[in-house]
Amino acid sequence: MNEYDTHAELYDELFLGLPGEKEFYASEALKFPSPVLEIGCGTGRITIPVAQVGCDITGIDNSEGLLQVAENKVKNLKALAGNIKFVNADMRD
Repeated sequence: MNEYDTHAELYDELFLGLPGEKEFYASEALKFPSPVLEIGCGTGRITIPVAQVGCDITGIDNSEGLLQVAENKVKNLKALAGNIKFVNADMRD
């Protein structure tokens, strides 16, 4: 269990990111060929916008709880399901 797992449903409310951050990463991803790897993807705050601009992306995180939140978001955006893959793993491995 990861320290974020117990509060995964609150993560997006506590960590809002920076203004323009999503747009910045999405535009940067378009400059390079897919696929994109996001290390420490959490709840998909950046992963999903990158997929929305047409990039294939894999998000890796060691929190099962945060990844479950991310996967639930993608289920609500069915058109993106093929562009996004989430992996539960430690980035050091």
